Amino acid sequence: MIVAVIAGSRKRSSTRGVDDPKVKGDIQKDDMFLVNQLLSNLANRYKGDLRVLACACDDGIGLIVKNLCVERQIRVAEMVWYFHGVKWETTESSKMYLGRSPALLELGDVFAILIDEQRQGVAEDLLSRLRNVKDMEDGCDRPYVVLDERGRVIEEHKKGAIL
Repeated sequence: MIVAVIAGSRKRSSTRGVDDPKVKGDIQKDDMFLVNQLLSNLANRYKGDLRVLACACDDGIGLIVKNLCVERQIRVAEMVWYFHGVKWETTESSKMYLGRSPALLELGDVFAILIDEQRQGVAEDLLSRLRNVKDMEDGCDRPYVVLDERGRVIEEHKKGAIL
């Protein structure tokens, strides 16, 4: 089994608050193409062994990953936090969200990170952790690729493992 983590900036391809299906499609079309291409590459390389792990599949990149995996019958798992009770302060919930990164790193074998120009949040935290692992002893590091909003490779470790 190969677990591919596909994570993206929370705001990238977000359609939160948009009701018009055509507008939603326009917002997400480039990332739908990009994620579909990523899934094709991964499925061709790893065949039936491929499993995908995504975060917060209610909007943005996570929603695109989930929908395309379901449509293509690729097994996908979602990592999500639910906050209950009294409203959490932003600093508290941010700490919890960043806590996902070590779990993603533990579970994932290959990583595709889709960033936006703000370069913050879980995607950026995960990238920082991947870089730290890369600098450790041989055999600990995992292949990853970082793609910007235009689908350009910004950074890649172990070239050819994902794309």
